[in-house]
Amino acid sequence: TAVFSEDSAVCEFSLDGESWQAYAGGVVLEENGTVFFRGIDAAGNVSALARYDVSNIDKNLILLKLEKGWNLVSFPFDLCREDLEKLLDLHPFAIEGDSYIQATALETNRGYWFFVPEAAFYALNPEAGGVPGEPSIDSGWNLVGASDDDPMWQEDIVLPFYRWDAHGNWVPTDMHEACRVYWVKRK
Repeated sequence: TAVFSEDSAVCEFSLDGESWQAYAGGVVLEENGTVFFRGIDAAGNVSALARYDVSNIDKNLILLKLEKGWNLVSFPFDLCREDLEKLLDLHPFAIEGDSYIQATALETNRGYWFFVPEAAFYALNPEAGGVPGEPSIDSGWNLVGASDDDPMWQEDIVLPFYRWDAHGNWVPTDMHEACRVYWVKRK
């Protein structure tokens, strides 16, 4: 958290020292870098720049953003125990047969529904030595995630498959992205 002088009417941050954004109590970085800060008083005087160098971001860290409401999530790696417990405390749901059940574990590349009353970020750590896995695709419809840009399950499904969008709709697609979840039907 950055601390600004009491006379700062405007508090800003920048990731390049040139393009400035309003500072509202935190900056989320996905990779190592420098964050610049400045304050502007009521008369328009700009403070000297302060900088903070970030060099401790683990490239294996998974940054999960949950939007307010329902979110469809998949994890490309087994998560460390602490993060797994934190997410299970949110009471996610998984599809089992023709119904949804409260999940008691989180499997790699399986789709899970999470409901949150307010948007939230979670920085998640993979289990040490974890490697991405491929989900098993049963006959019929499956809720699955992709751990990379070329999941092996793609050749076993009927096109199009579907993704959940930010407006609460299933949208047909024949393209996929790593770490997203899809509703797919096996051939």
